[in-house]
Amino acid sequence: MSRYTKFCIFLCFLSTATFAQPTEPTKSLSPTELIPRVITEVTTDMRANEAQYTNNQARLEAMVDQRVAPYFHFGRITQLVLGKYSSQVTDEQKSQLIPEFRRYLIRSYAKILFQYRDSTAEIMDEQRAAENKTTLKLKIKNKKGDPATLILRLEKIKENWQVIDVNVEGVSVLVTIRSQFSEQIEKRGIDGLIEYLKAQNQSAENKKVAN
Repeated sequence: MSRYTKFCIFLCFLSTATFAQPTEPTKSLSPTELIPRVITEVTTDMRANEAQYTNNQARLEAMVDQRVAPYFHFGRITQLVLGKYSSQVTDEQKSQLIPEFRRYLIRSYAKILFQYRDSTAEIMDEQRAAENKTTLKLKIKNKKGDPATLILRLEKIKENWQVIDVNVEGVSVLVTIRSQFSEQIEKRGIDGLIEYLKAQNQSAENKKVAN
């Protein structure tokens, strides 16, 4: 299994007024309580509804959107991924970019997550950088027992701990997607990036209808 594939798998476990987060996650749980709970709930659901999700990709994506997406701050991730380009994005562009980015991530990784519904994760360490910032180190194993090290960066935003970056064996979601976004922006600008994400999402929807 490649490092990037492992990264994609565990990104799914967890995807301000300027970059708003539409869904309210569970409050009051610490990161060491939250992450195992989310992983357990999602994998249990997938195993219980295996046949249903196997035959209905849209239903699988809807479940991931409901159970997993609230624990990612897509607005904050979008801001960090855009990096130096974030100041160039207008409010109107943000209102289009964030939902499309959310759909892009959920669609891209829901299927991979389902393939690894028997995975397990164990928290090895937590490093608090500040009262509202922390990093979790986990040991992960798939059904075959293949191990990997997973590092999650979380921020406490409006009393909720939410994931802003995932790193598996040196592969960071922010760095990986920032490179992809930068390429599109350099070629076609922010509007071009939005159109790229829309096209990718629409193409996937058309394939689901055709199937």
